[in-house]
Amino acid sequence: MATPVQAKLSNITDPAHQNAAARYEAFQAGGGGFVERPRVTTRHCQCEADGEDLAITFEQSDGQIESEVGVLELPANWKQYGRLEVVVEPTEGPLTLELIVIGARNRLPVRAELTPGREQTVVLDLRDLPLTAGIRATYEPAAVRLVGLWGGDEVLTDFERQRRLGRGAAEFLEPVQAPPAGPRRIIVRRLTLQPLESETRPFCVDRFGQRASTRWPGKVTDESELVAFRDSEKQDLDAANGPTDRDAFGGWTGGPRFEASGFFRIEQVDGVWWMVDPLGHPFYSIGTTGVRTLDNTIPDGREELYEQLPPREGAEAEAWLAKEYRGGGVSFYRWNILRKYGSREAWRDRVCLRFGKWGFNTIANWSEEVMLDQQMVPHARTTASRDARFPLISNAFADVFDPRWMECLDQKFTEEVAPHRDNPWVIGFFVDNEGPWRNPRLLQAERDMAVRYRWRSYVREQSGDDLAAASRLLGRRIDDWSEVESMGMEDVPSEGPGAELMAGFEALFAETMFSGIRQMLQRHAPNHLYLGCRFVRQAPAKAIVAAAGRSFDVVSVNCYDLYPRPEQFGQWHHDSGGRPLMLGEHHFPLLSQRQLPPLYAAFTAQERRQYYVLFLRRWLDQPYSIGSHWFQHADQAATGRGQDGENQLVGFVDITDQPHAELVEAAREVTANMYEWHMASADAAVSSGR
Repeated sequence: MATPVQAKLSNITDPAHQNAAARYEAFQAGGGGFVERPRVTTRHCQCEADGEDLAITFEQSDGQIESEVGVLELPANWKQYGRLEVVVEPTEGPLTLELIVIGARNRLPVRAELTPGREQTVVLDLRDLPLTAGIRATYEPAAVRLVGLWGGDEVLTDFERQRRLGRGAAEFLEPVQAPPAGPRRIIVRRLTLQPLESETRPFCVDRFGQRASTRWPGKVTDESELVAFRDSEKQDLDAANGPTDRDAFGGWTGGPRFEASGFFRIEQVDGVWWMVDPLGHPFYSIGTTGVRTLDNTIPDGREELYEQLPPREGAEAEAWLAKEYRGGGVSFYRWNILRKYGSREAWRDRVCLRFGKWGFNTIANWSEEVMLDQQMVPHARTTASRDARFPLISNAFADVFDPRWMECLDQKFTEEVAPHRDNPWVIGFFVDNEGPWRNPRLLQAERDMAVRYRWRSYVREQSGDDLAAASRLLGRRIDDWSEVESMGMEDVPSEGPGAELMAGFEALFAETMFSGIRQMLQRHAPNHLYLGCRFVRQAPAKAIVAAAGRSFDVVSVNCYDLYPRPEQFGQWHHDSGGRPLMLGEHHFPLLSQRQLPPLYAAFTAQERRQYYVLFLRRWLDQPYSIGSHWFQHADQAATGRGQDGENQLVGFVDITDQPHAELVEAAREVTANMYEWHMASADAAVSSGR
């Protein structure tokens, strides 16, 4: 058995610990990465050592101090510990103290009300510590944080606290009140890791994939409840009405009429962009990505986290995924689907029924083949310009200057695109996702790759085949053209003529890629739209966006922001040559007892209800907008998806396939009005001269 371990509090005040260190953190837009953080950080508070104690003075409410675990001389691995205790005495004014353990993806918090002059012990139960980690080291948190709150701040939501820090400001939000002023002073006597009281850790995920330690309305506790919820929802859906002015594809029968071509296309009328559905009606694409039962979590080596895993034999064994899919493991969502509906086909039919009643008309990117194999809701398909057959540049881009690339692309599209060329329910194809277009780093290519030969010839062309001119452009002496071919990114100037030369080469690369993809789509699916490459919101160089506009039918951009900012997306529209825009992804993570809060701001159910409508209303007001897709259909696994550990509450439905009521209400409000709202954007198009 482990023994108690007391933190070295005085280390926090050592100036040496202000230095930065790298640690892994999750990002709201997905994935995560290593970021540089000071080992000890403070915000609106002062700290001083008082012998073995630590005196903290909060200058205003929501002041905080955060220390890396290593600074406190606590063990790196907490598997043998059951709780974290802090003994604290407030000396000036009452306050609420937050004790928070910071993991790679989530926060594990507890709150306590402190009374001046009385020493108190605040206890944080570590049962759910693994839920902070995603798929990273399960019991190795990054830091410990202490926060002081008072004067009404105790009820601030995550998003309101972020707004106070200047994040998430928007003209449609009320100003955030300043935090109550301090000081509030506390003395931290001890911070101690206490060992487990038994040799076995309690599980933190139940047999339905839900967080086990907390409760909420609608939490499933028995298999019979899955069936009861299924039948109750079916009655509600049968009694509900979806929008009535829609055709079979979800197009608008109350708007202008176009020629019916039998497939989806785009049209601009009075300055407003529309999709046109196969029947000739205006179509605005709205729905969710990831309508699938394939989101996995990997229990290997951490089986103690789960109450129960699916059986290895029988029908429910389908919940175990093949290792070829993101490492395999378990899909609790699929397991719940099988127990609830009996088959994925029955689940598909329920989703399509829901979408019709909610007003959704698109099964969007990343969706499962069984969901796409239907004729009830249109869908977008996805493919990529690279795979293991292609010569790759730093595992990011295919080497599009290699003649083999078009041959491989032809073969890939023969397999993945051509079978759907005559399907009227296919809106179009996304090709690739969130490539590093702001910094392609093309010269990270291996030696003897075609991109290096093309770079050499490009420099020769731009310098008039003059080594002296090339030397001036690149800011370094070039004695032989082979030196250009062997350059790395560190050899290219970050500004001046050399940077401009690289920008031109990157634009040529983009033009070659996008036009090559379009050529292959025209060959294999001439009736379907090229929906772009799903850029991230921060735009790359204008020349790359212009290259996209020359090849894409629709420029797709993923937007993780409070709302799509017109000044930003108006620039996308302009730089692409006036192409229509689609938002490939957006969402607002839920703040709920269902999961530990993420490292970034999450939203209450009420806030999600409000901001979903505001987000879509502002996007529909843009005459160049043509659709928007929520990421994603179902909440992610509490213990993190296989490839990167994402474990967010971002679904329209939860892990047991129960819809989040606030999002359904918001979606119905949007879809009931979206065509009229977007038609009204013609006024904006006229006033701006578009």
